[in-house]
Amino acid sequence: MDMATTSMMAGQFDDALDHYDKALQGNRRNRQAWSGRALTLLYLKQYDEALRSYERVIRLSPRDAPAWQGKGISLEFMGRYDEAIESYNHAIKLNPAFGMAIQLRDRLDTRMHSLQ
Repeated sequence: MDMATTSMMAGQFDDALDHYDKALQGNRRNRQAWSGRALTLLYLKQYDEALRSYERVIRLSPRDAPAWQGKGISLEFMGRYDEAIESYNHAIKLNPAFGMAIQLRDRLDTRMHSLQ
């Protein structure tokens, strides 16, 4: 996992993804590896796969507010705005002080209303 984190910090996302995938070969229930993999896939703009990875994190840890936020980000990039807002709201419900999720939800909500 340290190699994956180092690769992420260096912007070497393909390498980071390889390291996360190797970590998951040894333990498919490794929530930290799934989370890192999901974030890496967001950076690689592979939103469908990032969504699947965030959903895996959520299955392993349903109260993981950052995973719900990440799911919202993935859905937003995929143009699934209503679902994204639901995910942001769930993250906020789990952690009412989660400022980033609040900002993302409010920004998307404002954007959606300006399009109407």
